[in-house]
Amino acid sequence: MSTLDSPIQTQPQVSYRPVGVRFGLIASMILIALGLVAQVAGLSDPSNPSGPGGIAMNILTYGIMIAAIVMAVKQHRDTELGGLISFKRAFGLGMFVILIIGAITMVWTFVYMSYINPDMVDQIMEAAQEKQQAQGLSDEQLEAASGMMGMIMKPWFMAISAFVGTLLIGLIISLIVAAIMKKEAKTAVM
Repeated sequence: MSTLDSPIQTQPQVSYRPVGVRFGLIASMILIALGLVAQVAGLSDPSNPSGPGGIAMNILTYGIMIAAIVMAVKQHRDTELGGLISFKRAFGLGMFVILIIGAITMVWTFVYMSYINPDMVDQIMEAAQEKQQAQGLSDEQLEAASGMMGMIMKPWFMAISAFVGTLLIGLIISLIVAAIMKKEAKTAVM
């Protein structure tokens, strides 16, 4: 029996890594540039992430992550796999793109907070202390909260937090994109 008579179609064994790296790098560079522009223009206030600038930045960040995954899956599916992609492969590619974005974001966050703008941590801490004082916390409570924030407001901790947060959001986005964009071959019923 020749391969032309076989009703089972398999996907070519093409690696999705080149596409994933390309779209992960592009998205990371866009996110870094966007963050810098927002910081310089005063549109983003790290001491108030729930303000209008912080919300807008989150929406743009998620939009860029979604676009990167969608474009990577679409390009891989349509140009390298002949128009077919399984849920598993689309999900794996989405998570690979997010892994690249997360790794670059983690390194950038550490470098930015350690060397480029080390005063950022102090600004965030001061804003948090002002909010706590406005809530009427006692001196002991303020001191305890300040000690706790001092432990977690380190550049390495913030970088790891950014990486984990990116992976968690990316997991959800990758699941949704993979479910929507999968195109599997129809199997012949005998």
